[in-house]
Amino acid sequence: MTFYGIRNKKTHKTCGFSSVSNENAEDCVDITFNLELNSKDNVWLVPEKAMAEQTIKYNTEWYNAGYTSPSRDKNFTPDDYEVFEINI
Repeated sequence: MTFYGIRNKKTHKTCGFSSVSNENAEDCVDITFNLELNSKDNVWLVPEKAMAEQTIKYNTEWYNAGYTSPSRDKNFTPDDYEVFEINI
């Protein structure tokens, strides 16, 4: 299977993710996912290249941020990141 992720162009450090429960909150997803720039615990991977490309181009607000379209860190600079492919 092929998956796609996001990495820094210079350092090749991969982006990971974190999640936050929105329990008891209205008008938002149950769990918000955030793209983590320096994650050591996990790697954010999706099954479609377009999902990763969209995540680089556009930020998703926390109340709509699911796993396949996470909210980005405020220090995320799109020009510094690229999509990579991994086959598992």
